[in-house]
Amino acid sequence: MERKDVPQNLKWKTTDIFESDEAWEAEFKAVESEYGAYDFDVFKGKLADKKTLLEYLTLDDTLSLRIEKLYLYAHMRQDEDVRVAKYSSCMAMMGGMISKIFARLSFVEPELTTIDENVLKQYIADPDFAPYEYRLRRVLVSKAHVLSEAEEKILTLGGDALGGFRTIFSMLDNANLNLPKAMLNGEETQMSHGTYGLGLHTGTVEERADWFKKYYEAYIKLIDAITQTYYGNVKKNVFYKTVRNYESCKAKAMEGEDVSPVVYDNLLNAVHNAQSTMHRYIRLHRDTLGLPEQHMYDLYVPLVDNAEIKLPFDEAYELVIEGLAPLGKDYQALLRKGKEEGWIDVCETEGKRSGAYSTSAYGIHPYVLLNYQPTTNDMFTIAHEMGHALHSYKSSETQPYAKAS
Repeated sequence: MERKDVPQNLKWKTTDIFESDEAWEAEFKAVESEYGAYDFDVFKGKLADKKTLLEYLTLDDTLSLRIEKLYLYAHMRQDEDVRVAKYSSCMAMMGGMISKIFARLSFVEPELTTIDENVLKQYIADPDFAPYEYRLRRVLVSKAHVLSEAEEKILTLGGDALGGFRTIFSMLDNANLNLPKAMLNGEETQMSHGTYGLGLHTGTVEERADWFKKYYEAYIKLIDAITQTYYGNVKKNVFYKTVRNYESCKAKAMEGEDVSPVVYDNLLNAVHNAQSTMHRYIRLHRDTLGLPEQHMYDLYVPLVDNAEIKLPFDEAYELVIEGLAPLGKDYQALLRKGKEEGWIDVCETEGKRSGAYSTSAYGIHPYVLLNYQPTTNDMFTIAHEMGHALHSYKSSETQPYAKAS
């Protein structure tokens, strides 16, 4: 299915961010012009002063909010169809602008980390800095990893060049994979990321084996490009770990999430400790299905008859709302609001980014990308991603979400 064939009520409304591509372009040029010409040096060497720091943080808020909106629109439009060069260009423009502006602000973090710790703690306790308390606390813990102004500028300018590996893989995965057709329930069916799971839940053993083989053969044809993309991303992470003086890539990644590495280690340990239970389940699954040996393409087959649920999206969504009733009527009302007001992009289409996610920018309602297939698993995805979206929902009576610019 092509995007043009999807009913409008199953597409997200990007017009709630910008009314049109032209409005986005006008705002991009405005931000590029205003902040490209802004004299950020007025703050340089003065950030320890309370008034100057508050002025800078207020300016940074305004700039960040405008960039966040621009980025949100560009990446959502690109994810609708990664084959569309226009929106790939918009994302490239965003990367270039962000690198240039923040390179000129490379003095900020080094200077903040030189502020006396007691002064920072005073600011953290000061009601005037209440909106920035968390950021200032992060300054305290980042002292060991912030470099000199010149070094920070180099890293910022290099960010655009070093940050493209995810985009490269997305293009390979969503635009160049060229999945073939295969037999499913006796009919020749076009394979896709969304139908892959459906194929492994149904069909004969022979069909599932063929489905699995053909799906991964498409990746094998691109394996050299995928491998080099992954290797480049690993080298990038090692580079940043090294120059920022972290003991490991894991430590750097976890600090970015403000989570202790112990949490990650505990999760791995819990999984490892439960392996024997998983192995028992796998054996039970094999024996229940009466298979002489079990392969990856057999693991998704239900153990009981009539376990498969296929529902149109509207019915599946109502079932999700009904199942989440214990969270309260307000929660259910927000779920309905999201569906009715265009927060969700529902259907799998050619060139669309695979998978699912929720995203938002401050002051704008959240959005959810789906690649819906009428299976039980996708109802879980609806609940999961809408839960994330509502958790980050920032709208209120006093702060309505931004309408079109």
